[in-house]
Amino acid sequence: MNVEEAMQKIKDQKSADKDKKELTRQVKQLQSTLKDWEARQFTNVKLIAGLEKENSDLKRRVKDFEENNTGAEEEMYDLNAKCKALEKKEQQAAKFVIRPCLLCFAIRTL
Repeated sequence: MNVEEAMQKIKDQKSADKDKKELTRQVKQLQSTLKDWEARQFTNVKLIAGLEKENSDLKRRVKDFEENNTGAEEEMYDLNAKCKALEKKEQQAAKFVIRPCLLCFAIRTL
């Protein structure tokens, strides 16, 4: 029986060694996978940070555009009002310029 017990111990030891090798291989594979995932997570964090920055820049540009666009409309309205006022002044000044010229013409023809 000692021989049989020894043979059984050897079989058990071989089985344990085989299981240990398999588990070691799985651990190495999982470690490799974990390293890959960590690298991807780091890359993803960088990408997300870049996209968030780009998104905030675009939001700021849209806000600036909306603010500037509103300001431009108000400025355009003010400039149109000033142009109309200047046109009225020019018309009034033209009336005064034309009248004396007509007076001069009338005096000359007499």
